[in-house]
Amino acid sequence: ARRIMPALIVMCASLLAPAYWLMLPGQLIAFGRNLVATLLLYSNVSYWRAANYFSERAELNPLLHSWTLAVEGQFYLLFPLVIPMLRRLGLRPMTLILATALLASLALSQWAAHSHPSANFYLAPSRAWELIAGILSAIAHRHGRRIARPAASWIALPLLILPMLIYDAGTPFPGFATVPVVLGTILLLQGEVLETAVGRLLAMRPLVLTGLMSYSLYLWHQPLFAFYRLYRGGEISTAAGWILIVLVFPIAYLSWRFVEGPARRPDGPLAARTALLLFLAGSIGSSVVVAHWIKVERGLPQRMPAPVIRVLDTRFGGRHGCLNRLSTEAIAAGERCFIGAEQGRPTLAIIGDSHATSIADDLSDALRDRGIRANIFTWSWCPPLARLDGDLPARRKCIAARDEALEQIAADSHIRTVLFYAEWANYTTGYTQASYDPPTAFHFDGGGRVSDNPAQFARAARATFTALERSGKRVIVIRSTPEFTFRVPERAARLLLDRSAKLATLDLPLVAYHQRSGDAMRRLDQAAKGIDVRFVDPIPTLCTAGRCPVVNGQGEALYTDHNHLSRRGAQRIVPLLVPLIEAPTR
Repeated sequence: ARRIMPALIVMCASLLAPAYWLMLPGQLIAFGRNLVATLLLYSNVSYWRAANYFSERAELNPLLHSWTLAVEGQFYLLFPLVIPMLRRLGLRPMTLILATALLASLALSQWAAHSHPSANFYLAPSRAWELIAGILSAIAHRHGRRIARPAASWIALPLLILPMLIYDAGTPFPGFATVPVVLGTILLLQGEVLETAVGRLLAMRPLVLTGLMSYSLYLWHQPLFAFYRLYRGGEISTAAGWILIVLVFPIAYLSWRFVEGPARRPDGPLAARTALLLFLAGSIGSSVVVAHWIKVERGLPQRMPAPVIRVLDTRFGGRHGCLNRLSTEAIAAGERCFIGAEQGRPTLAIIGDSHATSIADDLSDALRDRGIRANIFTWSWCPPLARLDGDLPARRKCIAARDEALEQIAADSHIRTVLFYAEWANYTTGYTQASYDPPTAFHFDGGGRVSDNPAQFARAARATFTALERSGKRVIVIRSTPEFTFRVPERAARLLLDRSAKLATLDLPLVAYHQRSGDAMRRLDQAAKGIDVRFVDPIPTLCTAGRCPVVNGQGEALYTDHNHLSRRGAQRIVPLLVPLIEAPTR
């Protein structure tokens, strides 16, 4: 606690003023929540639970890096309770048990790197082996087991340096890719390094000082980068990045010299256990109070001009959307989600991904007024076309549930119309936000490569539409809506705060829409040839004069994030659907 908490608390307290100045209301609420999670050492769990494509860019979170402290804190709260029991068994059994735990954690990490990458990255079980490696190294050192060969240091250095040069965002991490870094560190710790050229290099005063300040450097780098991004409203140039790296050193020096050092001194202000506990209790308690106040005050929107509040006041119309709610077993057992009229048999089925969810509330209101009841089936980032599978282990359940839903829809004689709506280009081109979308190969009844996605998509669409027509259904397909490379409300708010900029600069050129979604639309058209499929094109209502604006005439955002329609956007689409839904089928 003396080593970690004082500098962390001072850093967190220092962030309150820039957060108040730079953050939008929603961001400030999230900051307060993250502040409490950081000081209570569970931010890794918090970030894991929030990791999805609706969440804001991680780079804008000044406390994102605190997840590593949370992992360490959880481990070192548990480990002191376990080690006395292990020591009673003797050195050899204790070492064997720890080595077994290391291998089990590493195996879990490698498996989860592909099946549950977010949990693998943030949670302690798949990270524990890295810490256990350090513990085994300490046990070996304590019992005089060292690596006497100088060559160890020459092996260690490339193991530490090469991953920085060859790993990228697509490298599954942690897992086996983490082994070189951990092994290189162990070799440096265990080897007779000081007598080698590597040792003399690492003993140079600037590097030693960097090592002494390393914890404060770690604490302060992420806030500097995050607040710069918030201030500039975008990416960091190479020049700005180097300036920030240089700037973090004097800040870290002050933190190390005047916070870390005094807190750890035997005669320092926190030397007494009572003083330390009071300091921790007061600091953590204050953070809870501040976070609760920010939440109650809804992020203090009074800091912002009225146009900014208006453009941020977007609602996602998915309260009735049943997103990710129905499993294969539930659908087979007859469980359903309904929108529209509260009584009667459903005559309409809606199926899609989160885009279909975004129009659910407004469509439900329109259907209720006309006495129409509908089933709705929606899953995040899940292609709503039969037998279109993909290299998406985390979404295997939704793919099976989707196929069950389509079979049930086809077999239900009361369902006359089936409405499809999705972010169609996801399943041909890939998701627009690269950090969320490693290249995914979609395949229809067999394997495939990413380059095969458009053809596989077309085959799945054709098979889906044909099967529904044979069962007497009419199909309605909503074409793709515009997709942006930024979160619309937040970017628009930033521009409004910068009075020299105009919102029109955020408009999406129609040519960019066609570049993104044109191929998927052509594939759907080809799949629908000769079949009773009605297409609804939202572009004429969302785009004018060759551009797609981000706000309506009242300054209200038409999108809740990069691509999902807000309630205002959905209210432009729903009137196009109602006449087709009400029209008699063949």
